[in-house]
Amino acid sequence: MIVIVDSDGLIGSINPKDIHYPVQNLFILRQ
Repeated sequence: MIVIVDSDGLIGSINPKDIHYPVQNLFILRQ
């Protein structure tokens, strides 16, 4: 699972293939 925390502090668990945001704007934490 990959937990996504964006610059606004929103957290969501998403499929890496479904990332539609600029990756440089996200902190990607692998768990």
